[in-house]
Amino acid sequence: MGVGITDFFNHIESFMEYRSTVYEISDQTIKSNRCDLKLFENFMDENQHQTITGPAVMDFQNHLKTQRKNCGGSLNRFLKILGVAIKINLCHCFLLNGVFLVFLLQAPSNCT
Repeated sequence: MGVGITDFFNHIESFMEYRSTVYEISDQTIKSNRCDLKLFENFMDENQHQTITGPAVMDFQNHLKTQRKNCGGSLNRFLKILGVAIKINLCHCFLLNGVFLVFLLQAPSNCT
C-alpha cells in the first residue's frame, strides 16, 4: 500500500504554507524542502511510479546516493520532509473524504 503521487504532489504547496505558518521555518528551509520534493516528483515521474511505497523511496535514495552523489545528511533530510509531508497529506485526504474523525480516533497522536 502506498500514497498516490497525484494526490500527494497536488498538496505540496498547501503543505509548504502550513509548515511556514505553523512551524515558522525559514525561507531557506522551505526552499530546500521544495527542492527535495521536486527531485522526488521528477524521479517518480521518470520511473513511472504511481504510488509512494517503501521500494520507490529506497530506489530514490539509491538514485540520490549513486547518481547524484548525495551524502547521508541529505538523504536523512529528504526522509524527514517526506515523512512529514505524507502524514499531512494523509490527514488532508481523510478530511476531504469526510472520515477525518474516524481517522483521528485510530491514528497515532503525532499526525499533525
